[in-house]
Amino acid sequence: MLKYLPLLLIFTLFSACEGNTAARKAARGENFVSDPDHLYFKNIRARHYAGEEVAQRATIFRHDALFISDANLRPVLIDNWLQDRAIIRFELAKTDSEWQLQSVVEGEGSDVELSVPPTNEELNVLRELLLGKGDLLLVLPGDTLSAFPEASGRQAAREVLNDYLRMVGFEG
Repeated sequence: MLKYLPLLLIFTLFSACEGNTAARKAARGENFVSDPDHLYFKNIRARHYAGEEVAQRATIFRHDALFISDANLRPVLIDNWLQDRAIIRFELAKTDSEWQLQSVVEGEGSDVELSVPPTNEELNVLRELLLGKGDLLLVLPGDTLSAFPEASGRQAAREVLNDYLRMVGFEG
């Protein structure tokens, strides 16, 4: 009988861990971060970021390669681990004014929709645009800048979006 005790303990542990992740995600929305996804980010991916602890148990993660690049648009991952949530915020390198993102592919320009905070679908579209060859422009009041001059920081921005979408379990 004692030889089955470890199996019984393991089964009990697994059945106790079979929690209500789906119910918690439905209750908290699309930016819910499950414990396994949070642990993966903290243990594997966080080493590529500079973390800044802020009030209310949140950490702002800025990708190291992105902030040493010439990128004008910098996605920042905010992990609110106490509430099991994460969001993406965009910071501009040189200004804090209002902005609009535009995609230019083969001379054709189109606006890139990004709400505040952006939805997972919007971030997935931006992630695909970062993979493409088209230019992304920041349209500011009175000025237009390349979001990623000469592709500087483009790969790092895509990594931030990949990490965020993995954290929230987006499969798009």
